[in-house]
Amino acid sequence: MTHDNEEKKHYEGHRKRLRERMLENGLKNFSEHEVIELLLQFTYPRIDTKEKAKKVLEYFDGDIHRFFYASHKDLIAAKLSETAATLIIAVREAFIYQFEKKIKNRKSYIFSPDDAAEYLTANLKYKNHEEFHIVYLNTANAVLDVELLFTGSINESRVYIRKIIEKCLKVGASQILIAHNHPSGRLKPSNEDISITQKIQEVLKYIEVSLIDHLIIGDNEYLSFRRERII
Repeated sequence: MTHDNEEKKHYEGHRKRLRERMLENGLKNFSEHEVIELLLQFTYPRIDTKEKAKKVLEYFDGDIHRFFYASHKDLIAAKLSETAATLIIAVREAFIYQFEKKIKNRKSYIFSPDDAAEYLTANLKYKNHEEFHIVYLNTANAVLDVELLFTGSINESRVYIRKIIEKCLKVGASQILIAHNHPSGRLKPSNEDISITQKIQEVLKYIEVSLIDHLIIGDNEYLSFRRERII
């Protein structure tokens, strides 16, 4: 048996054992690079993906969250193939898709900034552009709907307060929560962030709807306007 055949037999056995571990116990006992390694197996069928997974994780400073929320451009820069980058984005989008479906198919409740942050983080963290979301709630704090109002920074985009009012009346919301992300990871609110929040809060009073909070979502943390006493 040649050296190449021995190496092939070794990594094929390793790949099989990795898949069997996942099927038996899920990913709970996997190291972070092993999670990436498992996924890369489906796009690199003829190589040992262990070392490649370690290099990819190193590119993202050992942060698997950054890896899973990376843009297509960053995944390619990490030396992944077009197919591999597409797979990673598809895995992320599939998770977000089922999460949103679950939200729409049953009542979810928000009682604190922590609840809201957990609810919104899947959609907002690690995005390379700003998104402005509205969560509509009833008097029992049950989520009635979630809406992406616009994409782009607040100082570059108009916040359509009229649309917020129309949606509140349509779904019967008695309170709303607004949230947007800062791709830079910095949580300090800008003057525009504060100004538009105060405008929304003032206008909502006329239809007896409360603004319960405005969250700025960073990579691994968030800022609550309510807790900071900005509103």
